[in-house]
Amino acid sequence: MYAQIPSLTPYKHIRVLRGDEIAGGLKRPPLEKILPKIVEDIINYPADGKGSAGEALALACLSVQKKLELLLPDGPTPTSDTWKRSIEFDHVSYKKIPGVYTQAGLKDANKEWARKNNSFAMPIGCQTPEFRREFANFIDEIWKHHQLANDAEVWYAGGSGTLAEVLHEVRPKTRICIGSLGYPQFELNIPVRFFNATEPSDYKLPFPVNPDYDQRLWPKVLEKASPGAIVINYAA
Repeated sequence: MYAQIPSLTPYKHIRVLRGDEIAGGLKRPPLEKILPKIVEDIINYPADGKGSAGEALALACLSVQKKLELLLPDGPTPTSDTWKRSIEFDHVSYKKIPGVYTQAGLKDANKEWARKNNSFAMPIGCQTPEFRREFANFIDEIWKHHQLANDAEVWYAGGSGTLAEVLHEVRPKTRICIGSLGYPQFELNIPVRFFNATEPSDYKLPFPVNPDYDQRLWPKVLEKASPGAIVINYAA
């Protein structure tokens, strides 16, 4: 059971699942369930400085007294609000990996960093079997709490594809629509519809939204989403 279930807010012709109500977003609660089972005291993660996973991990690690090391591609230091919130804690540090220029390119570096430092390499999207199982439990609980249809139309801005795979696992009839952000790249072997969401959007919403992820989805939502569709606002 989860202590906090995000609310479902009606907005125009759709409904918004409010992951922004949870500090760190939707991934934080399942992370807090699995991190105590990891024996290593340090978690490292290949961050992009834009998505919510870094902040979710920072808060989850804090709750279980583990350290977090965020690995970044070579280049400018991120300036997003979610990045700033991720690194404001004493238990969080970050390092740029020379010669690696994309988050996807950090995959091998993440594993090597963990090997050298006796830490745990959390993969992009937190795609471990343990996290996927716990995330599936969380999504299932959300669906039951709000009595959502098994074949609901669901929209979200996709970074790693983790949520789509979990949704398909717990509700196989879900009609999944993903706003493709262009970073990082991922492939899915499940039925989904992709929509281009690479361009920034200045559409004003009455709730907090990540401008580098969820906000970019909204022009397509307003144009294409069916009445009653669910839009997942992953995090603030």
